[in-house]
Amino acid sequence: MAEPQVNVLGPLQLSVNNLPVALGATMLRAVLARLVIAGGRSVSTDRLVDDLWEGQPPPSAASVLQVHIHNLRRTLEPDRVRRAPCRYLVSTTGGYALELAPDSVDAWRFEQRLRRYEECLRDPAHTPDLRERRCLLDAALACWNGSPFEGLTGFAWAAREVSRLTDLRLTAAELRAQIELELNRPTEVAIELRPLFDDHPEREECARLLATAQYRLGQQAQALATIRRAREYLLEEFGVDPGPALCELESAILNHSVALTATAPPMSPEPSASRMRDARPACGYGAERAALLRVAAETRSGQLRLVWVSGEAGAGKTTLADSALCQLSRQQGRLWSQRGPASADRPRDGAEQSGATGLEWTVVRGGCPEVDGAPVAWAWAEIIAELDPTVPDVLAAGDAFTVARTVVKLCRQTTANRPVAILLEDAHRADDATMQVLRQVASWLRNEPVLIVVTLRGSESGPGLRATAAALAHSTAEWVELAGLDLDATREVAREAGLDELSRDTLELLHRRTGGNPLFVREMAKTLAAQAAPGGESSVPGDMAELPDSIRELINHRLTGLPDGVAAALQHLSIWGDGVDLRILSLAMDMGEDELIDVIAAAEAAGLVRTDRTGRITFDHALIHDSVYLRIPMLRRVRMHWAALELLNENADDYPGLARDPEILARHAVLGARPDTATRALSYVSAAVRRCTERNMRADSAKLWRAAVELHGLAGHESEQADRADRVALLDARCQLVNALGYQGHLLEARTERDHAIALARQLGDHDLLVRALTCWRAPVVWAVQDYLATDTAVQDLITECLTREQSTEHKIRLLIAAVYAFSLTPEGLALGHQRGTQAVALARCLGNPELLCAALNSAMYIRFDGTVYPPQLAQEMLAVAKRAGLSEYRTLAHYALYRRALYDAELAEASRQAATAVEGATDGQLPQLMEILQVFTALSALLSDDIPTARKVYAELSARMNQHGNANATVLRVCADLGLAWAEGDLSPLAKPLSKMYSQLPNSAAQPYIVALLHAGEPSRARALYDRYSPEWPYYYPFVLATFRAHAALRFGDIREIRRLYDKLSTRSGRISGMETLLTSFGPVDSLLAELAAALGDSELAGIHRNRAEQLLRHVRADLAGLETRQRQPAGATAHLPAFRGPVRASKSIALSGVSQIAHVVDHTPGE
Repeated sequence: MAEPQVNVLGPLQLSVNNLPVALGATMLRAVLARLVIAGGRSVSTDRLVDDLWEGQPPPSAASVLQVHIHNLRRTLEPDRVRRAPCRYLVSTTGGYALELAPDSVDAWRFEQRLRRYEECLRDPAHTPDLRERRCLLDAALACWNGSPFEGLTGFAWAAREVSRLTDLRLTAAELRAQIELELNRPTEVAIELRPLFDDHPEREECARLLATAQYRLGQQAQALATIRRAREYLLEEFGVDPGPALCELESAILNHSVALTATAPPMSPEPSASRMRDARPACGYGAERAALLRVAAETRSGQLRLVWVSGEAGAGKTTLADSALCQLSRQQGRLWSQRGPASADRPRDGAEQSGATGLEWTVVRGGCPEVDGAPVAWAWAEIIAELDPTVPDVLAAGDAFTVARTVVKLCRQTTANRPVAILLEDAHRADDATMQVLRQVASWLRNEPVLIVVTLRGSESGPGLRATAAALAHSTAEWVELAGLDLDATREVAREAGLDELSRDTLELLHRRTGGNPLFVREMAKTLAAQAAPGGESSVPGDMAELPDSIRELINHRLTGLPDGVAAALQHLSIWGDGVDLRILSLAMDMGEDELIDVIAAAEAAGLVRTDRTGRITFDHALIHDSVYLRIPMLRRVRMHWAALELLNENADDYPGLARDPEILARHAVLGARPDTATRALSYVSAAVRRCTERNMRADSAKLWRAAVELHGLAGHESEQADRADRVALLDARCQLVNALGYQGHLLEARTERDHAIALARQLGDHDLLVRALTCWRAPVVWAVQDYLATDTAVQDLITECLTREQSTEHKIRLLIAAVYAFSLTPEGLALGHQRGTQAVALARCLGNPELLCAALNSAMYIRFDGTVYPPQLAQEMLAVAKRAGLSEYRTLAHYALYRRALYDAELAEASRQAATAVEGATDGQLPQLMEILQVFTALSALLSDDIPTARKVYAELSARMNQHGNANATVLRVCADLGLAWAEGDLSPLAKPLSKMYSQLPNSAAQPYIVALLHAGEPSRARALYDRYSPEWPYYYPFVLATFRAHAALRFGDIREIRRLYDKLSTRSGRISGMETLLTSFGPVDSLLAELAAALGDSELAGIHRNRAEQLLRHVRADLAGLETRQRQPAGATAHLPAFRGPVRASKSIALSGVSQIAHVVDHTPGE
């Protein structure tokens, strides 16, 4: 098996067995990149942790790093036998190293080739000539495919390495340019150094070489301008003057020194090594790539073929061409030279050549430059240089006819041995000479095995290009139009850019906003990945509203140079969102429809908009809309939106579909409101909200309620001097926003807004308003809404105070529910929470309000942490009430509660059935939270199967997802998960530090596991001191989990009295698995611990009974797991009673379900139960 190939001089890419592998998560890519930077040397674990988390590692950093190392090893060696030593990512003393050959990593290969160049120059036995030196540098520079470590430069260590490698690359480019000048090839120097100098004006050698080349090309003014710019930059940025070399060159140019002219030394013909860059792995466009290769196969018969590849900027033209042509350049087989001498009788018909399908191709390329003052037909000069570098610079003295003759001559010499593929890039920039050469070459080589691939942007193609395409129609085999990637290819491109986790909804939004344009997808994905926490998941889809600068620049370039009136029309069009009717746009612009049609036709020809037969005009895709819209100054945008609102009101009878759509009116009102019109704008928002409420779209109303809050602020209603009625309306908007955010599952934002609402209600000084604010969170609670580490005692005190006053039964129930969710993690707080939850249920049963009863039942189950967890009768009651009342959210929560109970009872098959049903009926707001929790099922299954690496990986992903979705206790929950992993490995010492921090905040909860961690860390005296200080009383927070750790410590200390007490306590949980009540982790069968306690008490017979029970329980659990795994492996349709999720299930759910391997599609269940 070939070694893996790692590319970092461009997008970070990994190939295994010659196939590209998607690395996915940013942190996994960062681990690989950091090891590459080490150059094969060992990197300590501490250094990796410090670098990857930039000096601020989380408590679980070492564990997360181990997961990434494990995953990277599995990726590098997919066929490695389990527990066999790793060949490529090896463990060293205290760290890790990447052991690959220098040729397997492009950055290592680049530096090795530079060293080889330096060694050759120092070799006294053989000093290479100019030609050999250039070939050595070409080989080094060919390793580059873009900006190094793309997508990872946010890490300081990566940025430093990028700077170092870029400096080496520039040095190599300057050395090559010097050689080209000595060979008297100034045109190539001018073209290649111009963009480098524009990006790096501080490099004096680059400026000197460029100015010299410009002077030799007769561009004296440009040469002096280059030197002047370098001088100004050095003075402005560094306060220094240019060095002697640049100053002497300036004097020589001014004096027209003869020394600046040069002639090329005599050179003997020698074949050139192609500088064809390595192709980026092609994502999507499979049919188009196959068409290219099919035409290439036809070309071998001895007939020239043309393929035109058209697409807008970033559509993937070059990637597609590179992918196909690189495959041709690597093909091996019999050469025509092996069939006999190259002559006129060389066989050409397809029958005789059928055996030569594996011919190695000569692939050359040339690009039409986007540089002012570039020599004519420059692309063909590049092609000539690749075909034979010994040919003198034909552009210096020759015309298009001479260039064409030279290309034809070299191609015929090459086709004597092998076919030729020519890539002519960016033909929309081509000058007349380039097009003339293309026509002549295609005509003169029509009976030669030559494939010409031409890439272009259709919207920027001039009449010369269109005329050339028409003239060459007889030689054109394919015209490939790249319209965008499909969804699957979009996902792959996003993964390559580091955006690994994508729900179906997010993927569709990304595809819709980018139009499937590969560059836009990649840049947007990089932006989202960079916004994610290290090792975490991408940001929420809302972050796609931000337009990356790289995309903005590309689109702005397309907008420049449009005819008069087009820019104004596009701005007005962008105000209307997705699109608008021609007649409305005509009214908005006060322009006649016929005149406007001409303007829109110009925009359509430029590929910016689309039209249909109904007269509707839309942007080609969302990013063009965003770019146009953001170019409008803010003040003008506001006025244009309000003008659109007024236009709709004035023409309501003519356009009722738009003028009577509350959401459209609200959009223009919100974006067009000013302080003097904000109150009026609120009326439009209120109408839109009422429509959402009527349609039961509570989660979708969050955006409107946030707009309402902002409009109240714009109108000055936040001021204490504002009218009281306006301030009460603001409070209502804030409360409604809290509830809408709760339905969306945005917990952090909902908590923040609730705090704002409570503060405003207290300012207003009204008891009923305060109750409204305290109980405004009406959305069903799936997961924790308060922070265990920072309990808000102020909210608790306010709720307690309100409960002491007279109020309606409904208000009292809602206050009791709010009190449950605000409990403090103390024995008193838990007891009070139990009491209030029970009281809320009792009152709600008498009120006859199904929604309120379900909310009360949910709160009663939420607070159960004591071993009487998850009473099934409460969940069954909630399910029955929710079914009767049609409350889908609470129906989902009832199945989730039954899942919790089944998990606690170690009935994994039933747990899986309930989980699948819960996910099936979940709303979009509930789904992310449910998936966070239910993903633990996979980790628990792995933990119970002794698959620690898989469990660790899933826990790491879960922690990142919880952080992303705003879970208040992601850190605490991750510590709990780490406890289960450490318990399974028999060593809690790595958790001593994080448990110490947790102990300082939650001493009663964290003391017992902290004691065990100290014992494992070799600190028995500190452990004993804590052991004597904390003896948990019952009931408490997960008392049987704490008893498990307490028992472990008691056994170590030989505390017989405590061992007896713990045996009596834990024996009531015989037949269960400790930790399952947390839903997060497992600490093994309780009977295993009871066996140790019984043995310590001297009862070996009882110990044996408990061991047998533990073994029976584990056999039962693992049989369940084996059954789940067997069902999961069955092909679709193999079992009629697998959960096919019949009914109207959204695609986003099926994607989410697939991420929880043991939950979805594995267990019988009846849909709708």
